[in-house]
Amino acid sequence: MLENKEQIIKEKQARLVRALLKGEETPKGFDDSAIDAARQTLARKRSRAAARTWPALFADSNSHERFEAYCRKRGAPVTGALLDGRLFARYLEKERVLTAEQVQEIARFDASYMVQGKELRLRNRADRLFRSALRRLTR
Repeated sequence: MLENKEQIIKEKQARLVRALLKGEETPKGFDDSAIDAARQTLARKRSRAAARTWPALFADSNSHERFEAYCRKRGAPVTGALLDGRLFARYLEKERVLTAEQVQEIARFDASYMVQGKELRLRNRADRLFRSALRRLTR
């Protein structure tokens, strides 16, 4: 009996998390407006964290709104603001709204890191040297 109640609670918690992070339907017993408010709060928190690590991406006045749109489209957050910001940069690249400063910030990041699936990997020394030389040639 206790196991059954625990399983029900776990399932309800999982539905709530999916509603908050992936935008799925609000579970029974929860207020839609409260879930929407919590969802927006979480998106703003992610936006502020990404803005601290990616200042150029958030330099224009529409950046936080765009990030919230990215959150709605992407769903669940990834591990860490650094990766979240880089995936947001990809979103902006597809939208074709990047400034020259933002492109430079992305290039500096890509010189040291690469995205593999849902993880960041530090590039090895040879990769960094090659990208550094390439940047100097394209200036």
